[in-house]
Amino acid sequence: MAPIDDALAEIDSLDPSDKLCYTKIANEHGVERLTLSRRHRALTPQQEAELIKYIKGLIARYLLPIRKIIRNFALIIAKKLAASINSNYYNANLGNKYSLYFNFLRNKIKEYNIKPCYIYNIDEKGCLISIVSRLKWVFSR
Repeated sequence: MAPIDDALAEIDSLDPSDKLCYTKIANEHGVERLTLSRRHRALTPQQEAELIKYIKGLIARYLLPIRKIIRNFALIIAKKLAASINSNYYNANLGNKYSLYFNFLRNKIKEYNIKPCYIYNIDEKGCLISIVSRLKWVFSR
């Protein structure tokens, strides 16, 4: 195997929890760091051929292949999510964050002695509709 292939194999063998350092791996295998990072992030020739076939199919159906569609399909082919999207999904569903938030909320409700009858969801219109429907609106002409 070529040194670049060895370096790519080492990157693929890393655990997701391990920190990826292109410089360290590039120095170990004697390859350029920039080349290694570009090759790691790029599509394989088979994946690239599939992407081109998909674009040609869109053109045949008279659909313009906009950049967002191509990027999404390329990510699906490469089976990789963008790092920011992936971390946002992960961080959004941490149970301890939910429990911390609701514990904080419960403590504030107790601290200010807020009764349940004064708590409602301001985003929902159902509560507001029942209140507004009883009001009489007076308009001047």
